[in-house]
Amino acid sequence: MAETGEKGKMKWKPVLAVVLVLAVLGLFFTSDFGKPFLGSMGEGLGGLTGYVFKPTQTGEGFELTLTTQKETFYMQKYNLVGSTLYVDGIYNFIKIGDQLFESKSGKSIILNIKGISGEIEFTSGGSIKLVGTSNYVEIADLIATSEKAMKVEIEIIPKKATISDFSQSQIKFANINGRLERYVGEAYDSITLSNSKLDIQTFAGSLDWNDDGVKLSGTALSAKGDNFSFD
Repeated sequence: MAETGEKGKMKWKPVLAVVLVLAVLGLFFTSDFGKPFLGSMGEGLGGLTGYVFKPTQTGEGFELTLTTQKETFYMQKYNLVGSTLYVDGIYNFIKIGDQLFESKSGKSIILNIKGISGEIEFTSGGSIKLVGTSNYVEIADLIATSEKAMKVEIEIIPKKATISDFSQSQIKFANINGRLERYVGEAYDSITLSNSKLDIQTFAGSLDWNDDGVKLSGTALSAKGDNFSFD
């Protein structure tokens, strides 16, 4: 019997050795020192290590796309922090610092404002009003830059516009028509909105405005309507 016990111990020794080696390697590659080696190995393995070592994220939201009519955003106001506004349209006025520009002929103009922080409003008349500060403003082929943030005020009727880095703690509508799409990994849900309430919490993404309507694309922690709840 004693001999059998010794043989059993001998069989377990190689297994224990393998477990110990794997444990040491795991600690090495997840340490700050070992991460660069892990990155290079991951590239060589076609990114396989990203699936092996990276923990699954939970409770961090989902991808969301909302398409709706432009009128849905009329009378809505949002705060912008470090956003970029690209807009092609007919401006009523543009004010940068103390310089005021007003439209004489009503021709279309392209504006590109980077790092804008302030407030944007979609008026009932279909224009965009913006009041904020920025270090970089393009007006057609003219560029205004400053180390110190410049005050920027504009009112423009957009043909098309894009707001990048559009992050809002809440986007809320009392009555909306359109379509809401949600992606969680490979899972997909779609909701048709018809005179529905909609409350989106913690949105981060972009807003695109064109002749076909408005599209929000990004991530959110939750989206709730009359007969559904995504979270």
